[in-house]
Amino acid sequence: MLQYTHRNFKLLLIERWYKKLENLENDRWVTMSTAAAELGVTLSKISRLASVGRIQTEKDPYDERTKLVNMAELRLIFPPRVKRGSK
Repeated sequence: MLQYTHRNFKLLLIERWYKKLENLENDRWVTMSTAAAELGVTLSKISRLASVGRIQTEKDPYDERTKLVNMAELRLIFPPRVKRGSK
C-alpha cells in the first residue's frame, strides 16, 4: 500500500488541480469570432465548417443570434501555427 507523506499528498493535489485546468481549457465554448481571433483563421472558415456539420455548435444562452464552438475541437482542425521569420 502506498504511503502518502505530506509532500506526496501536496503534489497529488497540485497535479489534480492542473488536470482540471487542462480539462476546462480543452472544453471551453466560445463565440465563432473569438475562436477565429484566437486561432488566426477567418470567421467565414469556422462558419463554413459549422454549416456543413464538421464541427459541433451550441446556441449561446445569453445571445440567441450567436453560436458557440468548442475550442478543443477547433484545435484539432487548426493546430497552433509556428510564426516564421521571428528570431
